[in-house]
Amino acid sequence: MTNFTHLYKASKEKGMRDRHLWTSVFYRPPRSRYTRIERVGVCAAFVYLSMTMSAMWYNVAPEKPSADSYFDLGAFSLSAEQGAIGLISLVAVYPVIQLMVAMFRYARPRTRKVARSIAARDRQRAEQREEMGLGPEAEMDKAPDVEKGGRKNSVNRRNLKEPFTLPWWFRPVAWLLVLAVVGVSVFFVWAYAMEFGAQKTSRWLTSLLVTFLTSLLIIEPVMVLLGAVIRATCCSKCVSTRVDEDDVDFDEEKTHLYYDEEWQHMKPLDATANRRVHAVKGTSDTSLLESLRQKLVKEREMMLVLRDILAYLAFVMMLGFITYGSRDPSTFLMVSHFRNAFIREGDLYWDYKEKVTHSDRYWLWLKNIMLKELRAQRWYNDEPPYGLRGFLGDKQNRIMGYGILRQVRNKKNVCRPPSGPIRKIVGSCTGPRAMALEDDGDYCAHWGDKEVFPGACSVPEFK
Repeated sequence: MTNFTHLYKASKEKGMRDRHLWTSVFYRPPRSRYTRIERVGVCAAFVYLSMTMSAMWYNVAPEKPSADSYFDLGAFSLSAEQGAIGLISLVAVYPVIQLMVAMFRYARPRTRKVARSIAARDRQRAEQREEMGLGPEAEMDKAPDVEKGGRKNSVNRRNLKEPFTLPWWFRPVAWLLVLAVVGVSVFFVWAYAMEFGAQKTSRWLTSLLVTFLTSLLIIEPVMVLLGAVIRATCCSKCVSTRVDEDDVDFDEEKTHLYYDEEWQHMKPLDATANRRVHAVKGTSDTSLLESLRQKLVKEREMMLVLRDILAYLAFVMMLGFITYGSRDPSTFLMVSHFRNAFIREGDLYWDYKEKVTHSDRYWLWLKNIMLKELRAQRWYNDEPPYGLRGFLGDKQNRIMGYGILRQVRNKKNVCRPPSGPIRKIVGSCTGPRAMALEDDGDYCAHWGDKEVFPGACSVPEFK
């Protein structure tokens, strides 16, 4: 299948399992020559080299970070400077890491393994001889895989060309490079950490986290997707045959078949000839198959449960960071200051909760407390507060906008009081609060519909 959709999906899935720097450690193809321990070594080299690069940048960076573009989420703080150093470290580290990956991935084995077809044939032949009661087959009696001194017919590997590989000694060279990078990085990290203080160490670890997350979530997935698009678009002929191939297909010994005259001149099949159908020996006991099927279903369900649990824990952690992480000790002091300025709890005369119990006290509180605290008043020597326009009465905090007092009244007779004795006491009710039920009519003094005295309703305050 050479269509773009099939090749793109197959290349993307194989790339996430085999070519992603971090996820390939867990989902490595079992027949890849790039082993899991080599992948872990490359990841360790990436971490240590990133730490060294970030430490080198912070060794020349100023002690105090820049105040612009500062982000704080719980114990995690990020500034533009830290993000830039993390990205610069990533750009400097990636060429070395990709060199290690290429050396491990393309270095062919020193000796080719025995072909799986030959191993399966020998195993089957040994089982047959054991069933027949014969002894082990002598080495000289084994049929050679290559005809001596004659013609040979090679197995066609679907017309695949041998991929590009490096000499076997590139693998130990890559290991030496990994060990050298880790050793040198440990020394430099230890040397720089002795000079850093607590604040610079925290910024340094933040830059390292930026480097790691950028590689894990952005760089590697983008490289895998771009590689899948390029292979599916430009190399469709070669990818269509290589999408299911593994390195072991080319790291085995090449198998050959005898040159047989009957194979070269095969006769066409006779439609009238009797055909023998060989029965495959089996068993009617399906308990093992059923147990394996149940085990597979349980594993899938467990993976779904674990995925939901991890997603829930990540949500709870993020919610906790947002809720509790951005709290500042100064916010408590600011709230206490505003309560002391406007509410005045415990005041013998202006305590809002205890003294403001009717409308007259409410208007006195607005005039003597609220209006004075909303605007900066005169100084202690009765001088005007020049330069403090827009400040509150404490002359320290600014007011955003204007102080607005808005009273909302509901329309009358929207609902009926409940039946019974309560209707004799309450003659009307306003119903639930809603924008559509707000009363926007004009009233005169004492919220009356009629004028108490001539011209009362013409006063602008009552409109």
